[in-house]
Amino acid sequence: NIPSEPFVCYANHKSDIDPVALYYQLHRICTAIGKKSLFSLPVIKQCQPVFGAVPLDRDNDREAAKAIITAIREIKDGMSMIVFPEGGIKSRQTEEMVDLKAGAYRLVTKSGALLLPATILGSSKIKTRKFLKKVHIHIIFHAPISKEVYDNHNTQEIGKMVFDLINHDIQTHEQN
Repeated sequence: NIPSEPFVCYANHKSDIDPVALYYQLHRICTAIGKKSLFSLPVIKQCQPVFGAVPLDRDNDREAAKAIITAIREIKDGMSMIVFPEGGIKSRQTEEMVDLKAGAYRLVTKSGALLLPATILGSSKIKTRKFLKKVHIHIIFHAPISKEVYDNHNTQEIGKMVFDLINHDIQTHEQN
């Protein structure tokens, strides 16, 4: 289900490994938008120029708007992007998505790119596992949603669609 044209991938976020796991499974160059404080971490600081990740300053509305505009421009220029619409890791107590930031969906509505929902299963177990015990992470890439489909919806409605799709997968997985 991974399209060849530019997309914005929206996924649940329960572990620091989620961006790496998604990037690895996408098998293509893409970038991400993330909170500004992450960009001071040594690994991210070194990788940022290569991947062109966009820092988002949540405490400064003007800078946040500039970051969103930069991200939209990158998507329009052909770069795919990873977004965690929950706005970070909110709870590791449950696999399910929690409250999401509807504004995160402006990236897809303003760029006109495909929306690629992805469900990450099992990554919340990384923090609670025993030392050196493997944790299996499974990623489900859903069928991409085209502009023609999401164009008739506002960002709240698009967010709810993705939220319901991802949480349905998580609930189904937990029942099995």
